Amino acid sequence: MASGILERDFVLAGLSAETDWHKKTISKGRELVATDFPDTIGQDLFFGDDAKPLSIGGAVWRVPVSLDDGLPCGKPYGESFTLFTPRQAFALVESVLSGTGYTIERMGLLWNRSKWFISTELTELKEIAPKGEKFQFNFSGGIDGSMSPQAELSNVRQVCSNTVSLSRLTGQVLFKRKLTSGFSAALDAAKPEIERAVGMARLFTEAKGKLEVTPCQVQTAREIYAGAIGDGEKLTTAARNTVDGLTALFQRGDGNRGETMGDVLNGFTQWGTRGFETSKKDVLTRFESSEFGGMATRKADFVRDLFSEPARDALRVKGGQLLAMAN
Repeated sequence: MASGILERDFVLAGLSAETDWHKKTISKGRELVATDFPDTIGQDLFFGDDAKPLSIGGAVWRVPVSLDDGLPCGKPYGESFTLFTPRQAFALVESVLSGTGYTIERMGLLWNRSKWFISTELTELKEIAPKGEKFQFNFSGGIDGSMSPQAELSNVRQVCSNTVSLSRLTGQVLFKRKLTSGFSAALDAAKPEIERAVGMARLFTEAKGKLEVTPCQVQTAREIYAGAIGDGEKLTTAARNTVDGLTALFQRGDGNRGETMGDVLNGFTQWGTRGFETSKKDVLTRFESSEFGGMATRKADFVRDLFSEPARDALRVKGGQLLAMAN
């Protein structure tokens, strides 16, 4: 297994003292910050006895250089290439995750500092992740242009070259763009979408704080679910089965006791993100559907209605009517 950690490279951990498989991780004993990456600049290239700037087609050529040791960390580039440094990547992670619970678990430079990665645990997603699993917001790229900057949601913690590759191949890609002249504009345009992808977790967490102290009976939960699931004048057999499954999750879902509106929310989001116990979809496929597809809108609508007492009561009344007609 190739770690990609050469003599000039490093992998840093924050507060965690866990040892990664390659035994080369350095624990900083504190939260990781942007300046843990060395500053990187584009240094003009010169040639000849009179040290003239290297110009090809009228454009000055440069090479990426790490300022801590003064050595190159990539190949020469012209004006059509955009230098995107590890510190800039760190700043983007902080920007798009601002206000969301997260921990930067690992960051590092690989392959003679030509590649970088940042692996971040989305702590607010712990409550909706299956037991034993977690979701990472991973970001990686190549200073030398050999690996396009990419951000993805994954259940892989990046700690080396192989895990970076695995995350990039299997994760839900939120952003990927070559380091061409249009890179900066594309990155700015993608920020809102990246923020939306992780913002759903923040919405769930805020809702739960208020709903977990609001009592709810089993029949009320069943009526609310029926109101949310029902589409038309009567419940179909499939809809009734879904309501039954949701009611079971309200009572016995992960962390639920069937007592509060928080349990109602938990049951619905657990179903939306992970399905019922009989679901055969893998976790990332379920998460992709729940956070990016129609289910994302459905969950957001349900949270919004549950948040509002009048809207919540309207769901209950509608559901009660549908259930009465089904009997």
